[in-house]
Amino acid sequence: MPQLQLNLLGPLHIMLDGVSLAFRYEKVRALVAYLAAEADRPHTRSELAGLLWPDSPEVDARRNLSQALFQLRQTIGDADQATPWLIVTRDTLQFNTAADQQVDVSEFDRLLAACAAHAHEAIDTCPACAERLEQAAALYRGDFLQHFQIDDSLAFEEWTVFKREGLHRRALEALDQLTRYHAQRGVHDEARRYAQRQLDLEPWREEAHRQVMQALAASGQRSAALEQYEVCRKVLLEELGVEPAAETKTLYERLKRAEAEPPEAGLAPPLGRWRTSLPMQVTPFLGRDQELAALAGLLGNPDCRLVTLIGPGGIGKTRLAVQAAAQQQEDGQQPQRQRIGEQPDHVATGLPVKR
Repeated sequence: MPQLQLNLLGPLHIMLDGVSLAFRYEKVRALVAYLAAEADRPHTRSELAGLLWPDSPEVDARRNLSQALFQLRQTIGDADQATPWLIVTRDTLQFNTAADQQVDVSEFDRLLAACAAHAHEAIDTCPACAERLEQAAALYRGDFLQHFQIDDSLAFEEWTVFKREGLHRRALEALDQLTRYHAQRGVHDEARRYAQRQLDLEPWREEAHRQVMQALAASGQRSAALEQYEVCRKVLLEELGVEPAAETKTLYERLKRAEAEPPEAGLAPPLGRWRTSLPMQVTPFLGRDQELAALAGLLGNPDCRLVTLIGPGGIGKTRLAVQAAAQQQEDGQQPQRQRIGEQPDHVATGLPVKR
């Protein structure tokens, strides 16, 4: 069964089984984009005709809609499908989410909704949500329907702008959360990458400039961090006519003083060179994904000083603790302290804890 794929984030791109589809008229593309982005409900033909042909008499607008619908269904081969991509009635049209289709906006919304519904201490320290956010960020190839417009419909243009601004804001929030997540884990290259993606969307986003500065400084690139301040200052002056905020200036002055100081002796080794005493495991670790995700969230929380696993003997506390610690090491976490506590009738295994 062929799959219909619509990329609405960035330039509009419509594919059938990986092959790009060409449409003769922009309003046919506008029709399928609107139906796919607003797939949660049926739309009356009068509504769609008024949206795309607002200056035409209703009879002419509905005739134009019928012609556009015919061309759309013919191009995608909708009538030949056992489960068509469009639900068409005499009065309404709706995009069929039960058909074999993939719409990037829908997947983007689903991933962010899953993060919002997930039970975690904080999204900035939740590995499961970080994975979802990374998938959502990968889907956001550009602003909604970038460079796409139809000139004679103010209503369609207003809908596009409203949708674009909402998705743009949510993308920035996701990128900011990813930046904070990686910064807290000490993975500074990733923190810098997601901060820079924020700046690609909004060059005047001052908080992201600070995040880039902090990531550069944390990875030993203090001169580059100071140069980033000058970039920030120039952009703010050119785009908004303002100077950097006091918080940004304070960070700059602190980095400038640190740049003038001699390097400290006895610095910690770089990421990937931490020596641990974790025992070698001869069998693979299977299952317990939920427990591992919960432990990773706790260990990523700077306010969590100690994690203790409690339960009857033989249920796998030690194996789970070792696996959680190993994942922290693989992900670039820097174990700072290992504590082991004991309680009556239980074995409590300490894990690396961040201050």
